[in-house]
Amino acid sequence: MKTNKTFLLLLGAILLLASAFLLKKPAQENYLIFGHFYKECADGECMKVYKIEHNSLYLYLEDSTNYPSFNQFHTGKFRKLPQEKYSQVSLLAQKIPQELLNTQRGFIGKTEHDWSGYYIEYARGSEKKFWIFDEERRNVPAEFLPLITQIEQSIELLNEK
Repeated sequence: MKTNKTFLLLLGAILLLASAFLLKKPAQENYLIFGHFYKECADGECMKVYKIEHNSLYLYLEDSTNYPSFNQFHTGKFRKLPQEKYSQVSLLAQKIPQELLNTQRGFIGKTEHDWSGYYIEYARGSEKKFWIFDEERRNVPAEFLPLITQIEQSIELLNEK
């Protein structure tokens, strides 16, 4: 009888722990991915995509066959860059305008068949979105142009030797 009580008590404790583990909320993601990509490029650097996460900066390991998609989040591997590079762009995530966060994910512009443009992916808590901006600034709504300029400047700064 005592063995049955011990067994039931132990089984109850295991089930309680297992349920707590299974019900645990997934980790909240907080990051910003930004960059540009070109359909055709002479220097072989067709994409420059960076990720800011956990107070660090990462560079996308380029694969010329893995361009950003208009339908899904961009995937790939990143390598960590020196901390001084992160310091140069650490405030970029704060520059994301509320108008963009209120905009549905996807393409912003007119020439989406061109495959050249800017990629932004934003994750805060349970909110996760991405946008691809037309390379032609005249096709991008005026409220997003300061962000595109900020991204261009950040990429230039990060690529200085």
